[in-house]
Amino acid sequence: MLHAFRWLACGVFFFAVAAALAAPVPVDVPKPNAKPKLIATLETKTLAWSVAFSPDGKTLVSSGGGYNGQLGEMKLWDVKTHKELYAVEGEKSIRWAVFSPDGTTIATAEHDNTANLRDAATGKVIRSFKGHSSGLDTVVFSPDSKTIVTSCWDKTAKIWNVDKGEEIRTLEGHAKEVYTVAISPTGKSIATGCNDGTVKVWDAETGKETTTLRGHTGVVHSVAFGATDDLVASASWDKTVRLWEKGKEKAVLKGHTVQVLGLAFSKDGKMLVSVSGRWGDGKDEAGPGEIILWDVATMKEISRIVGHEDRIFAANFSPDGKTLATASMDKTVKLWDVSDLRTAK
Repeated sequence: MLHAFRWLACGVFFFAVAAALAAPVPVDVPKPNAKPKLIATLETKTLAWSVAFSPDGKTLVSSGGGYNGQLGEMKLWDVKTHKELYAVEGEKSIRWAVFSPDGTTIATAEHDNTANLRDAATGKVIRSFKGHSSGLDTVVFSPDSKTIVTSCWDKTAKIWNVDKGEEIRTLEGHAKEVYTVAISPTGKSIATGCNDGTVKVWDAETGKETTTLRGHTGVVHSVAFGATDDLVASASWDKTVRLWEKGKEKAVLKGHTVQVLGLAFSKDGKMLVSVSGRWGDGKDEAGPGEIILWDVATMKEISRIVGHEDRIFAANFSPDGKTLATASMDKTVKLWDVSDLRTAK
């Protein structure tokens, strides 16, 4: 009897071990219907066009100005204390600001036709990049911090050498203003979005166009790469977000009731945020914009936030994906706790 019991006990033990080994490893995935919590509201002097976290997540940069005669503005913030660290002004709108991957510098796209490389610690200009013939809208760094890419109303995007301040090549082919630019995780591909509703993908090394993505019926105001070079998202005045994979349309995300002005992926590529507001249709009326968070795997809406009093132009996740920052025409940057949108499954 005792012998039989021992065999039964051993069997139960080995079954439990086998079941544990076979059980799926918990994976952090987006959790639907969770409501992000407002952490802080940071007040800016002018409307806020852009917002971005430093690579270590400890600081935040915002930029703005230029609307109805406002001076350009860039501010650096302490994420933990929510205090302003410094502010700089420009004669015209500082349309975009982004940290270099190594965190030592900030690149800005400005409406005086130049891009500037600034010391992240002080905001002072280190180097200027001149060659565009109109206002710049966005700027991005390559993953190795050696180049930046700018988008411009002169219908082009340009690739620049950061150390020398020299133009490497011009990306030509769009019929109208290039409002947005993104660079892939490997740095091998560049995506641009245009006033004519198209998205173009380029080979970063040769500057040659590899594909044109067509489907939007309005201005493409923002583009972003996902976790791989194959996935691109685009936001448009046609009130949709589109996902493209390997040059083909993968999904159309509907939910916004007004023009979609900005978007960003979380660093792990599992979540996508899009922001909106009435803009560019002759009815530029103030009103609360929308923030929608999407599950990239299912392409479904996870959560929706209405918190700004005016149009929202940009959003970005912190490197750890737990905090979301949004920039609005209501002269605020807001920080949201989105950690509850993650759950082990």
